[in-house]
Amino acid sequence: MTGESGPSLRDLEVFAVLAASPTITEAAIALHLSQSQLSRILGGLERRMDVVLFDRSTAGLRLTAEGREFARTAEAIGEAYTREMRAFTSRVAGEAGEVRVSVLPSMAFEHMATWTNRFRSRHPQATLTATDDISGSGIAAVMSGDADVAISAARMRLPTGEARPLFTEARGVRMLPLLTERFHLVAPADAPLPAEPSWEFALSHLSVGFTESTSVQRSLTAIAAAEDVDYLPETLTNSPLTIAGLVEAGLGWSIVPASNLRLMQVRQLRTAELPGYERVVCIVVPEADAAPLAQHFVDTLLEG
Repeated sequence: MTGESGPSLRDLEVFAVLAASPTITEAAIALHLSQSQLSRILGGLERRMDVVLFDRSTAGLRLTAEGREFARTAEAIGEAYTREMRAFTSRVAGEAGEVRVSVLPSMAFEHMATWTNRFRSRHPQATLTATDDISGSGIAAVMSGDADVAISAARMRLPTGEARPLFTEARGVRMLPLLTERFHLVAPADAPLPAEPSWEFALSHLSVGFTESTSVQRSLTAIAAAEDVDYLPETLTNSPLTIAGLVEAGLGWSIVPASNLRLMQVRQLRTAELPGYERVVCIVVPEADAAPLAQHFVDTLLEG
């Protein structure tokens, strides 16, 4: 091609009608153009393509070798245009595309299969990409646009019923409550664990905990302050499975949310529920309206 712009969709339409018509007169009628207008459009297309597309004679129009090659190219462009416009329409309608989800490992372990199956049964053209993340990382991913939805424990519910945010630094997101769960004290199998331990007992015995960016650590710090109990875990990790292994090995006791209990079962441990306080697992989405497909996924979560 020359330095001018390539053919437009209108050019391709005109070319296709010309290629299928025996004369320029019949093509002009089909396109609702005058013959002079049609000739100018064809001349401009050939000039931009720097090729002669038709042999012109009193007998009519006949594609040149270059014209036949361009006809194949124009057909491929038309098919791609139709295909991409259909895909765009599906995405806008929330029927196709990708939803990027950041999800707590415990929520992924307990619920993600059910959520995914329900979502995919309703939106079979959609792609769901899930990444295991601790709560702070999931919220940050939504804030940065790296995730469309996060399933993170973003709040703590007090015994009074009041809910408090755990990540006050979060900006530009909405947090929709999904489920609540109590905390449990975890100890080695031979430990003298009371059937109904108090928070004072639990926090004073805890030595294996989670890192600062987790909802568990932030919850326990707030609970320790409310109960006026020292809380100084000696070993920190982001992994419930690591917690289970460390507790079984005798490195200390820990406190985990209820959704971690099945993960604790890989080890020989004792557990007991703690009273009053709960962590609130939330659906975290951008403050602005979510993309239609992401909203469909949120609706799927809220239904269950």
